[in-house]
Amino acid sequence: MSRTPLHEHVTIEWLHDTEWVYAPSQDRSRKGLQKILLAAKELFLANGYDETTITQISKKSGVSVGSIYHRFPDKQSILYAVLESYRRARFAQLAEMTREEFWRDKGPLEVLDFHIEIIFSSARNDPGITRMIERQRSVNPVIQDMQNDWNEHVCTVLTTLYQPHADLIARPDIGKAVRYVHNIIRGSALWVVVSAPPGNDFLKLEDEEYQQEAFLMAAGYLGLQPV
Repeated sequence: MSRTPLHEHVTIEWLHDTEWVYAPSQDRSRKGLQKILLAAKELFLANGYDETTITQISKKSGVSVGSIYHRFPDKQSILYAVLESYRRARFAQLAEMTREEFWRDKGPLEVLDFHIEIIFSSARNDPGITRMIERQRSVNPVIQDMQNDWNEHVCTVLTTLYQPHADLIARPDIGKAVRYVHNIIRGSALWVVVSAPPGNDFLKLEDEEYQQEAFLMAAGYLGLQPV
């Protein structure tokens, strides 16, 4: 069984963190905010959220502790602002990639290929923030709710791409089918990013075979036949 995967021709280029950590602006106040968030993001990922202090953020950002507290009541609110910057940038990119005119002449297998590439490319691109979110959501219900909302949004957007092909998909509830595919495959990718033991040789996000098999399993579940 062979196919010509969409992701061999269209590579999803996610924004670098210096682009998604708050929108650049000529306004001095916004630039100061960006410095705080970028420094906090780097420290959270390098040292861990719990180990990072406001003093460290101040030193790395070049913004005084007093100015940081003028903007944020505590470290947790800085974390929420970092995550909101991440969400806003990624959702804007997803919206651009899923504009209706781009998909009018695409078939269901191309939609599925894009869906699988979304999961794998984002896991490859954002391992640090993915690990941070997964660790924090286990102890912080706000981040747990945030992550659930984000995941639901992505599934809803992807469902709109599958919907025109409902007659070719062997599942009566397209939305539920998309969520099964998304959460099961995303779950395996999260395991690789967060929990895989050192020297893991079984599943690697860079391994084309892993992504290919994920595509084939999803295609089988949806009743689609790769050619």
